[in-house]
This record gives sequence, C-alpha cells and structure tokens, in this order.
Amino acid sequence: MFFLKLLRSSPGTATVLAVQLVVFIAVQFAPPGSERLFLLRGLDVLQGRYLGAIVSMMAHAWVWHWLSNAYGTLVLGVICERFLGTSGFLLVFFGAGLMGNVASLLFMDPTTPSLGSSGAVFGLIGALLADEINRGRRVRELWHFPFGRQLLVVTALNLAIGLSLNQFINNYAHVGGLLSGFVISLLFVSTNRRPDDATDPWLRAGVLVLFALLTIWACVPAFRPDASNALAYTLASKGQKIDRATRLAEEARRFEPENVMIEGTLAVCYIRAGRAREAVPLLEDTVRRHQAEWLRAIDLLWLALAKEKAGDLVGARQNYGDAVKSGNALEPAERGAFEIVKRAVKTETQRSK
Repeated sequence: MFFLKLLRSSPGTATVLAVQLVVFIAVQFAPPGSERLFLLRGLDVLQGRYLGAIVSMMAHAWVWHWLSNAYGTLVLGVICERFLGTSGFLLVFFGAGLMGNVASLLFMDPTTPSLGSSGAVFGLIGALLADEINRGRRVRELWHFPFGRQLLVVTALNLAIGLSLNQFINNYAHVGGLLSGFVISLLFVSTNRRPDDATDPWLRAGVLVLFALLTIWACVPAFRPDASNALAYTLASKGQKIDRATRLAEEARRFEPENVMIEGTLAVCYIRAGRAREAVPLLEDTVRRHQAEWLRAIDLLWLALAKEKAGDLVGARQNYGDAVKSGNALEPAERGAFEIVKRAVKTETQRSK
C-alpha cells in the first residue's frame, strides 16, 4: 500500500528504490566471481569494464548499507521530486551518482572496490541546496530558514561521519556527488532558476564539457600515470597481457621518470617479457631507494627472480635470502602482500626450470 502511494506521488523515487532492492537481492545471490559486475574499481574501468561504474550506484553489500541509502533516497527523493519534478530528480540522482563515481576513480586507490548509492544521495542534498539558492537566498542566509538550516546540518553531519570513518566510507563519492548534484540542479534542473541571460548557455556548455573531460580522465590510463602503474603491475604480477602492461608502465615512466613505484613495475614487466637483464638495474635502484621495508622486501624478491633468469644464480640466492629475512620481520598486514609476491616468484621459478 505504501509503495503504491509512493509510486503515484513520487514515481521516480519509487522506481529508484525498487531498483535498489532488486540489485541488492542480486548481489546477495550472485555466484562467486561475478562480484565485478556490481563493484566500482579503478582497475576494472581502466581495462574497459565500465558496467560496474554504473551498476555500483544501485548496489549494496550489507543490509544496513542498503537500508541507510534507501532511507536517504526516500526522504530526500520525495522532496526533490516535488521541487524539481520526476525528470529533474532522476537527472540529479544518476548524474550525481556517476560524477561521484568519477571522483572515486580519480582519487581512490585503483585497486580499492566501492559500491553504494551514497554519492547520488549526497547529490540530492546538493540539489536541494542549489534550489534554495535559486529561490533568491544567499548561502549565508540559508541558516535563517528552517529548511535551509536542516540541509546545512544534514550535510555537515554526514560529511563529518564520513571523515571520522574514513577507512570504511568512500568520501570521494560523497563530495563528488554533493558538488555535482549542486551544479546540475543550479544550472539545469531547478524550476526556480532566474530567466536565462546570455551567459547561461555558455556556462552550461562549459560544465558539460568539464564533466566529460573528468570522465575521460578517470577512465583512460594514458592520462593517469598512477592508475597506469597500478594496472600494469596487476597484469604483470599475474603474467597477463604482458605487452600491454609493458606499454602502460613505459608510458607512466615517461610522465614520472623518478617515480620509484613505476620503475619497479616496469622491471616486473621486463621480467615477464623475457627481458630480465634490463630489469636487474631497475630493481637494484628501487631496492636502494625504497623507504618502506615491505616494498623493499617485495622488490628483493623480484630482483632475485630477475637475476636467476639473467643467469646470476649466486646473486639470486643472496637477494632471495635477504628478501625472506626482511619479510619475516614485517607486520602481519604488510606480510600478506609480501607472501603473495613470494608465491608468484616461486611459481615462476619452478616454471622456468
């Protein structure tokens, strides 16, 4: 009964809530290995898998995660739809959700997965703030109006919660969604906008171009040395698409020739590509320059493999022994990454024999 009333009064909000529920159920019963369809992850997007960047806006991993975002969608969505109309609400929700994901791709570690509608929900808050401003109220005056004050408090409270739980919350999506929802409502949606003047079409066109450029920047490895490096290392460490991984690492090094992480990645690519002699001096340099002991230990493993493939068996044994000694002294959180590389090196060594 409640849903039917909601469907009649706020069809856009009701539709979004229904899709969130369906996708949440699909996530819970998804077969192993299919989680990539529901996750936003930089490495997947950089390899051309864009579906997760869209579906992740409606996906939630846990009941409380789904319920909290569904509640925010319901409360804010009904208000937005009343003020902005159904098409305006949908434009803000999905536009802010997508731009929140773009912000995540630009600033988050490309190996870190993310999902949820919170970026879109923050976009609804931004849209309502913009609508208040379009009513002729200045930002500093919002506090004197009950609804404006509530919006400011809700925004500040949610941002504070996100920052205090930074390890578990994607604040990039929150801020990106909030800002893009504000801009979309201010320039494209709000029914309280002032009559168009000569600058409006150019301003709106400029914003669309900016959104497009940010999206391209987030999705194309060539524009992002950090992301190119992460993708190249992931491919090379697994022995996959070595030619592409090598090209990515070489392009990244051209942008940042002094970056020690990129230098190490390029060395791993050379090992996998049968160019171990070229990898040895690169890894000797990274081992010397690394400040973090766990990174130094990992590169010692790769250096041992490179020297073995290059025919320097004595040097390989020495470097492997140093790596194991350093690895045994690492903290448990750091040792996990070390053990993964250690297994990969052992597998490659056995394959070479």
